[in-house]
Amino acid sequence: MSADDQIAAIAGEIATLELIRPGSRLAHLRTRVIETGGTWDLPAADPAIYDPLIKSIQLHGIFAMSDKIDELAKNWLKAARNTLNAHNKAVAAG
Repeated sequence: MSADDQIAAIAGEIATLELIRPGSRLAHLRTRVIETGGTWDLPAADPAIYDPLIKSIQLHGIFAMSDKIDELAKNWLKAARNTLNAHNKAVAAG
């Protein structure tokens, strides 16, 4: 995937997530990880089986983590926005 394609994927994911209720965003990110080959370290359906101290997700080259599962999608979205903003500033600067 080219850098332009990756930036487009990140921008598309941000746009999609902004349309999804915050409580449903992690489920969307899980699906996208499966579809695109990203990675995650999330609790099992039964946290007694597996519940990592630090939860993480990587999608489109954007990595986010949190000790609270409820904050993970928000953290990924923030990291993705930061990456997209930095890219846009670099392009504008020439």
